[in-house]
Amino acid sequence: MTSYKKAFTAAGKTYTFTVFPDYPIKDPIDKYSGVYIFAARKGHKEEIKFLYIGQTEHFGRRMDEHEFDKMKCVMSKGFNCICIHEEKDEKERIQIETDFIKQYNPPCNKQ
Repeated sequence: MTSYKKAFTAAGKTYTFTVFPDYPIKDPIDKYSGVYIFAARKGHKEEIKFLYIGQTEHFGRRMDEHEFDKMKCVMSKGFNCICIHEEKDEKERIQIETDFIKQYNPPCNKQ
């Protein structure tokens, strides 16, 4: 399945994410900067459950780091999809990440 756009809302603002519906991802996403969501996608209506929300300047490097910290948690909860909202500005990325974590309380963001 190819990537598609989907809107998600946090703190009263709506953001457009590119949804990569199959993991591992075949598209070249390594150089993306933005907010990302590790999710479990299921059902015909594209129900997406947020498992972990993060932000990064370089998605490829961050994914490598997650091999050792978050992947076990998200895999145990049905991870099969990544959603990315592109955002170059670090302050804006951090604010969006914070808003999404507060609103959705994803299980793998808990320390």
